[in-house]
Amino acid sequence: MNEKTKNKNNLVAIAKGDNPQETIKNGIEKLGGISNFINKGETIFIKAYLRVPELFPVNFNFDTLTELISLCKTAGAKKVIVGSYADEDISVSSFDELLGFKHLIESLGAEFHVFQEDVEYVIKEVEGNYIKIPKIIMNCDKLFFLNQVNVHPIFQINLSLLNSYSMVIQDLQNAEKGGQEEKDYFSSDQFKHDLITNLLNVYEIRKPDLVINDLFYLLEKVGPFIFKDSNLRKVNLMVVGKNILAVDIVTLGLLNLDFLKNSLTSEARFRKFGISTMEDIQLIGENIEENKINVELTVSNLEDIPVINTDIITGQYCTGCFMEAYRFLNFLRTAMVKDLKYIITQSFLIGKNPPEPESNENVIVFGDCAINSSKNREFRRIIIKEKKLLNKPQFISKKKEILDKKPKLKEKDNKSILELPGCPPNFYDCLSSFIKYYGKKTCPSGNFYLDMFKTYLQEKKLEEISK
Repeated sequence: MNEKTKNKNNLVAIAKGDNPQETIKNGIEKLGGISNFINKGETIFIKAYLRVPELFPVNFNFDTLTELISLCKTAGAKKVIVGSYADEDISVSSFDELLGFKHLIESLGAEFHVFQEDVEYVIKEVEGNYIKIPKIIMNCDKLFFLNQVNVHPIFQINLSLLNSYSMVIQDLQNAEKGGQEEKDYFSSDQFKHDLITNLLNVYEIRKPDLVINDLFYLLEKVGPFIFKDSNLRKVNLMVVGKNILAVDIVTLGLLNLDFLKNSLTSEARFRKFGISTMEDIQLIGENIEENKINVELTVSNLEDIPVINTDIITGQYCTGCFMEAYRFLNFLRTAMVKDLKYIITQSFLIGKNPPEPESNENVIVFGDCAINSSKNREFRRIIIKEKKLLNKPQFISKKKEILDKKPKLKEKDNKSILELPGCPPNFYDCLSSFIKYYGKKTCPSGNFYLDMFKTYLQEKKLEEISK
């Protein structure tokens, strides 16, 4: 590293400790202490990542958040607010009602704020796109990013750059296919490109003043949600700094991953976020080479997800469908193992022009591309033999009826097909359709989880899946 680097914004601390509180405190102290980031009387907004109503490690480590709030209060912050938009279709009140976040955070002298669609916002234009950012974020004196580092199916690691995306409502986070030709759309991975563009546009509107990548505990192998093969690993490290790209690059370096090969950090680097090479970063604290670890990433092929009694058949699919199929398949093998034993056999088709399944029984067609490109496929028709009796001579008894030696062939629609539309499909819609297709008796575990999910879904989404 270039120790002569004078830009303090490019200063990144690698901290190590015996517990999360000690580690985050050490990291901030290495950067000059919390007073270097906060002036007395300021309002601090701590941007956490609120996914589904699960605690650490899906959202954040509460020990880390507790210490960060305490440091802000000690430095004389007038107000400390913790919040975000909730992920996907989750209702605003879920985190408070199910997890008690509001009570816990308020007991620390801070406020808990989950944005609703009717929140007051500021409209900003970035590259011709108009983006709504909540006023409470735009008007705060300082914005801190607290990011829980886990493996991610698209970007390898859940980086702080991803944390910025939930500053806007879910509808604005979705990349749409638009009118691009399918061939170009798939070959250029346009979905992923649009997703990254949208994400970085949001980040440029309101950049954080302090970035914390918490990898004291790291969810590896399967993530960022908790699934059957997820492994929670104690690493005892955190990465802290002002420049979000610098913090993410150092985090990837600690995990033995090349930031130049990471699609998110490489695009941020191209957009000149202040860092071009590792030499632009001034490292302090723990030695990066001595603390490197090899993290086990998620699978890159859906066929490698071992779902019992399920044949996964893929065509050409976009990143969006991969991401949702990855979640859906991992949920099946995590929460519905007994259900799948009752099903015995099924095929899961995804992408444009997937190969023909070996069996036409229980064929799941996932996503618009698979549905539209398989309209005339063989598995959608069943050929049956229609047997006819000859005219019965009066002297032949019913027990010796003579059958037609050349039975006619009849074709009918295959009713054993479940289509899950969308580009990409919605996880909760998929689960609801899956259970309706097989029935509650066949899927008791899945139905239990669906009922549980209904307790925290938005009313609009709840109405959709209840139809």
